Amino acid sequence: MAGPYEARKITAAIERVKRPVNFLWNILIGKEIEEVVQEIEIHSKDNGRVRAAFVGPMSNGILIERDGFAVERYKPPFISLKIPATAESAYKQQFGEGIYVTGKKDLNKILKKQVAEDLKTLKTIAHRTKIWALSQLVMTGVFPMGNGKEGIKYGDFTLKVLTGTDKFDAEGSDIIGWLSNQKLEVQKNTGNVVDTVIVTPDVARSIINNKTLMEKIKILNDTLIDLKPKEKEPGVSYIGYIPEIDTKIYSYMDWVKEYGKPTEEPILPDGTLLYFKAKSFRVNYGSFSFREKITDRAKIFVGKEAVKTVPSSEGNTDLLELKSSPLIIPEDAQGWIAAKVI
Repeated sequence: MAGPYEARKITAAIERVKRPVNFLWNILIGKEIEEVVQEIEIHSKDNGRVRAAFVGPMSNGILIERDGFAVERYKPPFISLKIPATAESAYKQQFGEGIYVTGKKDLNKILKKQVAEDLKTLKTIAHRTKIWALSQLVMTGVFPMGNGKEGIKYGDFTLKVLTGTDKFDAEGSDIIGWLSNQKLEVQKNTGNVVDTVIVTPDVARSIINNKTLMEKIKILNDTLIDLKPKEKEPGVSYIGYIPEIDTKIYSYMDWVKEYGKPTEEPILPDGTLLYFKAKSFRVNYGSFSFREKITDRAKIFVGKEAVKTVPSSEGNTDLLELKSSPLIIPEDAQGWIAAKVI
């Protein structure tokens, strides 16, 4: 009789588990594509020029320029997570009547609940891993792999660092003027029209408390910027809208903790501003070999995530394993602005 973690059942079930609501992912990612190949061919622009990258097994992320033609072939890194298969143990120990349940009906109810909890745990960790990778890409221009020690660089990218009176918390800082210049720069270089700003809460406070900006708003009767701060969800607030440059501003803060480490780190560091076109990134999921059982022949899995049980190294317990192969790709390597503004 098949146990509660039969591969077909849990792979289907995990697709119905809700991912953690995350603003950064939802506003940046426009498409999620499931590939039938392991190596993904990427067509990505860099500042209006197209780059060519031929990536072999021993040269991950090394770019070779070739006169305006771009083909990038890349095998995405894996997210591979394992947790104890608690329901599997319960299934083996409690089949029929046992010390925890009074009958099969109670047992099935407990198992379904535990399977759902285990899947939710894996799904949440996997999704936060992708969110962290997305944040690294928008802050550095590099998609991380190899536990963050390696990466694929799509093109030239520079984090802008404001100084002096340009800083958003400086007296006399022309925040709207600076944003207008950045919008023009991106449009000139790439053709993309950026329309969304995300800032960390400290930057949001600097915008709201900027005396120069507030004085202009009083004079122009809110036509310069429509400031209506309002919390949308935990960690996310709508700050306002700038009609002159057709731009919405949001405040965002979330944290992530590397497994096994005691401290959390922010998804975006303090003082950060991102300016981009909404939905201008995509995710391609590479296919990979997949065995439901160790004795089965390997098959090709096409999808976002696959889940199965595997024996632990000791052999006396089972582990629940999630595997995914995502690659996050921007429309253009120069298509957004990342800056430290305070």
